[in-house]
Amino acid sequence: MNLSRSELHRRLMARWQVGVDLNRKGTDLVEKALKANPRPEARGDLEFLRRLLNSYEPLLEALAEYHKYLYARFTPGQPKGNLSHAASLAAAAENEARSAFPNPIDPVGGEIGTLRALTVRLKGAIQEMERQP
Repeated sequence: MNLSRSELHRRLMARWQVGVDLNRKGTDLVEKALKANPRPEARGDLEFLRRLLNSYEPLLEALAEYHKYLYARFTPGQPKGNLSHAASLAAAAENEARSAFPNPIDPVGGEIGTLRALTVRLKGAIQEMERQP
């Protein structure tokens, strides 16, 4: 794609921010559906979606912050980003996923397995970046 590192991370930052915004809209819609007296057989699915969206929110925010930091790092004249904020969001995402889904049936696959694995990978990437000058 012939993108500079700066442009790559600017685009990734924007992409993850779109994810944050869409996740929040989805959360609002699920909350409205739960308040609208759904059929009993739908309530469990809606509550699962609420837990899932709540778990994804800090992960998506952490990804946006991580790429915001990298964008600033590779863009002359940009103020330094806040990697510690991304790290705290990633830790919150990991804790939220573990709390919301303590015993997933398929911990290595599917939505929950992916959520849990991505939080660990992001935390590792942030820790690696913190060790770099």
